[in-house]
This record gives sequence, structure tokens and C-alpha cells, in this order.
Amino acid sequence: MTQSLKHEGASPLEHENYYKLLEVREDATSEEIRVAYERAIHETRAESLAGYSLVPDEEVEAEIQRISHAYMQLANPVSRKAHDRRIAAQREQQIMPPPPASVKLPPSPASPDSKVIYLRPQGAALESEPKAAAVTPESDAKTMSLQEMQNSLAHIRRGKLLSVRQKNLQSEQSVQQFLAALGEARIFNGNVLSQIRRLREVSLDELAEVTFVRASLLQAIEEENFKSFVAEVYLKGHLQSYARALNLPVTEVTEDYLELYRQGMREKG
Repeated sequence: MTQSLKHEGASPLEHENYYKLLEVREDATSEEIRVAYERAIHETRAESLAGYSLVPDEEVEAEIQRISHAYMQLANPVSRKAHDRRIAAQREQQIMPPPPASVKLPPSPASPDSKVIYLRPQGAALESEPKAAAVTPESDAKTMSLQEMQNSLAHIRRGKLLSVRQKNLQSEQSVQQFLAALGEARIFNGNVLSQIRRLREVSLDELAEVTFVRASLLQAIEEENFKSFVAEVYLKGHLQSYARALNLPVTEVTEDYLELYRQGMREKG
């Protein structure tokens, strides 16, 4: 979700494609869907803050509810299957060619005795298709509430945070030796950040999990690929999350890197 609130003020609609909303493939795993949901929530809140209150709070909350609704539908196997059948049916209607002019469609039934004739392509099997199961609180008691789902996600993230913190503790001596070797003239550029992350033995995917920043953007920070960031305010937030996760001096990391970013943008301009 790189643009500001793509569906401002929208509410959960049954005709939406939840995969597109969360920006995941239709064969995405439950874990990939969960990560996409967390990223979408984080980016929606970050974009609303970056807008300096230009986006009303109610629109932000409506978008968050919409994202959460999509995740709840895809996280549950029953509702996900119903959603997949609906998407498949919509696609079939879009690609179904109109009947030839020579084929006369049956008239609408004028009375209860009238027969309705359904035209099928030649060779199509006359199989009864299973009806999509109605997803209701009564028929789908296993569907988690939004609060339960958020609690579950928070528990998972706490576990990942503890794992990264443990790696930080185990590698602290090596990192301090590395920083001391750089001397007083050290600059937290992309290469230095990348080396520290490797000393911590934290992968980009792990860092993405605990910071809610896409792995591709974290990699862009380390490679100093400044064009990947549409605005300095977003990059600043990513840098702060990066530094906190790896137990680095947040202010120094942010100031050093943003100076490099500004210089790079001036040269580009």
C-alpha cells in the first residue's frame, strides 16, 4: 500500500477481492497473509500520520476495519473457500462470450408452470455445483473475533521480538568491537547498517517481521537505493524502526543516513 489510503472511507464490501486488497497472491500461505495484513495496518497508520492530520481519523479507522475484515475472511478456511468460489464465478462471468445471434434465449417465465431452460456449451458436463457455504456467526463459530485475532498476532510478534532481542544480546560484543574499529568518524551508511545486521545474525525477513517494514525497503536502505523512498518522512520512520530493532542509537543512525539521502537527492536533482 504505497499510496495514501487507497480506499478512503470504504467499508468492507462482499464483492471485493481480498487478495488484491492485502496485495498477496491467491495461493498465499496463511503466514504470508498474516504478514501482509500487519504490513497493511502499519502502512495505513504511518501514511495517516505522514499526512499531518489531512486524513480524517474516521477514514483511517474505516480503512483499518476494511483491511481487518479482509484478513478475517482469508484467515478462516471456510470463509476463504467461499471467497475463492465467488472470485472464480466473477471471472467466469467476465470471460463468458455472448450467445450467438442465432441462439434464441428462452423467455422469462410468465407463470409457475413455465419451464426455465439453461443453455450450456456443447460437451459441458451436467454436474451439480456445490453451493457456497453461507458464512454466518451460527455456521462459522470458529471465526475469530477481531480482538482475538489481534491478540494472536500480538503474541506471535512478541515471540519474534524476543528472538531478535536475544540475538542482539549475543552479538553485542562483536557489534561494539566493529563500531570501535570505525573510530569517531563512523557514519551509519547503508553498508555499516548491513554489516551490523549480519553481525546480529538477523535476516531481512526477520527484521521486516519486527519492524513492519517491507524487506525490499530494508534492503533498499542497506543498498542506499534512495529512489525507493517517495518521501523523507517515510524513510525517517523506517530508519528509526531499523535502529530500534537492532539496538542502535536511533538519533545518530537517522541523522547520518538522512544526510546521505539528502545529498543523494540533491545530486540527482
